[in-house]
Amino acid sequence: MCASRDWITWDGSSDGVYTSRLASHLFQNNNQGAFSRKWKLLIWIRKVPSKVELFVWLVCRGRVLVKLVVQKRVELQDDEVLCPFYRSAPESQTHSLDPPPVGFLKLNVDGAMSCDGYAGSVGGLLCDHNGKKLLQFAFAVGSGSSILAEILAVKTGMEVFIGLKWFKKSLLIIECDSKNVVDWFNDCSKAPDYFIHIMNNFVERM
Repeated sequence: MCASRDWITWDGSSDGVYTSRLASHLFQNNNQGAFSRKWKLLIWIRKVPSKVELFVWLVCRGRVLVKLVVQKRVELQDDEVLCPFYRSAPESQTHSLDPPPVGFLKLNVDGAMSCDGYAGSVGGLLCDHNGKKLLQFAFAVGSGSSILAEILAVKTGMEVFIGLKWFKKSLLIIECDSKNVVDWFNDCSKAPDYFIHIMNNFVERM
């Protein structure tokens, strides 16, 4: 008998601790194994957002539109396939799970909204160049559209980061799965009128 508390373990790792990077690695390299079959079963039979189901399906099929995939469809020069942040490796399907360069921190954020638009949430994960998790967060954001949830995910992630001890010590890379949101934050004038006030207020504070 042991006096310690019960806890849930993940059988995809030796220490029982789940990480998205290890899950992706096992999923892609164990495509015919028992782990992959269990992963697919958990995704397809559970009540998860359709956005998650679609993304997992794209990962399974190798159809996430990273630059290595685009290169198979159109002719790209070698330097055009490189990740725009690291410039040392091609942008692959698992590239977003790679740690940032030395001197940087990386914040992966995501936002989702229920089908009826009445309940949304945002979340994020901050890690250093060693891949060490420094912080994670998740918050409810009320009603709206899925694209609004993505905007609020970036906004919330930055607000969280500003309050951390690393704010003035490290450069930050933010990864978001919405290209439109990334483009809008880089140039607020491109955003739709009904989002501009949210983005301008935040960018001005930065």
